[in-house]
Amino acid sequence: MPLIPPRAGVGALSSQTMKPFTNIFIAMAFAPLFSAAQVVVESELTFRSSAFPGHTETKTLRLRNVGKTSQRYTISKSDLKSDCDSGYVYLAHGTTPYSNAGWIDLEHYSGELAPGEVQQVKVQLSVPSEFTEAAARSCLLVESAPVQAPTAHGKLHIRVRYAIGMVYRNPTVSGEVLMHAQRLSLDTNSGVWALQYLNAGNVDRIVSSRVRIVDASGQIVYKSDHTPSKGILPNQCRTFHLETVPKASLPPGNYEMVVLSETDAGEKFGVTKTLRWDD
Repeated sequence: MPLIPPRAGVGALSSQTMKPFTNIFIAMAFAPLFSAAQVVVESELTFRSSAFPGHTETKTLRLRNVGKTSQRYTISKSDLKSDCDSGYVYLAHGTTPYSNAGWIDLEHYSGELAPGEVQQVKVQLSVPSEFTEAAARSCLLVESAPVQAPTAHGKLHIRVRYAIGMVYRNPTVSGEVLMHAQRLSLDTNSGVWALQYLNAGNVDRIVSSRVRIVDASGQIVYKSDHTPSKGILPNQCRTFHLETVPKASLPPGNYEMVVLSETDAGEKFGVTKTLRWDD
């Protein structure tokens, strides 16, 4: 049975590095061939915690059976690592030096849902009192399958696996924040600028950006503050799509594009690029 890679805030790429947009495209293009029965995650796909060492924080995982048959779900712990080349790789829990999988306890690790039924699962993250690192992370993998094996012929019976990020920041330790701009480039097909950052630090951050274009006299001739925020884990590369710059509205000449980025913790950094506007 084919298995679509995880769809999640931290788990959007599988160990085979298939991207979630590919999954969505496949599902849309071949929907008539699929058996539409599965358990979906309705709660957030990244659980973030900054509880003090020695304390416990509780989150709620919300599951729904959107199919027409009863489904059995399972939830398992997993470690993950990421890099710019291979995306996310899922590993046995407790195998990475920054794993917090051992801190996690679930109200239920499996169960059955009738069609349309919703279940909420309490997830507890208990931070060890002796923990002195800046951050830790792991994930929960949610899978489901029909209680009774499907008998329909001529359809692909797809199992979707969700990865729920369990991301922890230690409020007593200042993490190292190093955001490296990998590239700032223009997608000539869509006309959208794309900025890729590498998080070379040891803590996750949520990054938002603003764009300014400055002419030769130093005047701001264009600005945009509408770039969506994205979370970025240590050693992860993420691409931020910037609002399309209306080239036709600017006269020919040389300009500087300035991208001003800020994290949810208040750190600021920026990238500049020289542009040449032609007729």
